[in-house]
Amino acid sequence: MQYRGKQDTHEIGKALHVSHVLEGSARKTGAWLHINAQLIDTRTDTHVWAGQYDRDLKDVFAIQSEIAHKVAEQLHAKISSAEKVAIQRPPTADLSAFELYTRANNCC
Repeated sequence: MQYRGKQDTHEIGKALHVSHVLEGSARKTGAWLHINAQLIDTRTDTHVWAGQYDRDLKDVFAIQSEIAHKVAEQLHAKISSAEKVAIQRPPTADLSAFELYTRANNCC
C-alpha cells in the first residue's frame, strides 16, 4: 500500500528488489466487476502485458487465475503441477465471506 499512487516503477523495483511489478485497479458496480491489470518491467519502465476484465462478481476467482496465468506466461515462469492447482482453486465459495475477509485485511 505504501506504493499506491507512485508512478516511478523503476524506484519501486529497486526498493523491492524486483524486476517486474503488477499494478492495476478494480471497480465493483453492483454485481459487476471491472479490473485493469498491467505488468511492468521496472528496469525499463515498459509495459510487458495489460489486460482488462469486465465480468460478474462471482467470476472474481476465475479472473484472478487468468491474470496469474498471463503474468506467469509473460515472465516465462515454470509452474509446478501443485502451483497450477493452487492457482485454479478458489479460496472460498462464499463471496460474502471473502469480501468481509478482504475488508478486514485492508482496514489496518
